[in-house]
Amino acid sequence: MKKSDRTREFILSRCAPVFNQKGYVGTSLADLESATGLTKGCIYGLFQTKEALAVECFEYARALIHERMDCEAREKNNSIDKLRAIFDMWRTFPDYWPIKGGCPILNTSIEADDTNPLLQARVVKALETWRRFFSSIITKGIRSGEIKPDANPHVIATLFIALLEGATMMSKAYNDSASLGIVLDKIDEMIYQIKKQ
Repeated sequence: MKKSDRTREFILSRCAPVFNQKGYVGTSLADLESATGLTKGCIYGLFQTKEALAVECFEYARALIHERMDCEAREKNNSIDKLRAIFDMWRTFPDYWPIKGGCPILNTSIEADDTNPLLQARVVKALETWRRFFSSIITKGIRSGEIKPDANPHVIATLFIALLEGATMMSKAYNDSASLGIVLDKIDEMIYQIKKQ
């Protein structure tokens, strides 16, 4: 890996948590310099604008969450176990988020929906990636006979995401994980209901 690539990765790893906690508007250049120990010239030498850096930091943070979900799924052999493993992983949140500040998709969607079309487009793309991820697992489960054939992968995936993000928002607002636990228990029930008996 070239030095510029290592520096770029370092900047993303240090700045992504700052953007995730403070938001695009709330993050100053001084915050970014403090997080990295680098000068404005060094940061903007690799990222032309604050917006370009924010977009890449969002992608970096989003990938951390998705990679954890994908890793949990790959460790299991069937679709039902894959889904259970993914949602069991969510039980460790919000205490052990892969990035400070909570879910970057939720945080960015709330800030960017009316203020930053570029970031909002990335949020939509991230949500679609999640929907395809869950839909794919469910579809494979239907094909293998593990999941009932009348289960609608698109609808179930949409419900999973909406429930997770809503519970994450409530957990942040109440500063406890009770809401997330309630929703994850409900998702476990949903998984049981779609399982072919």
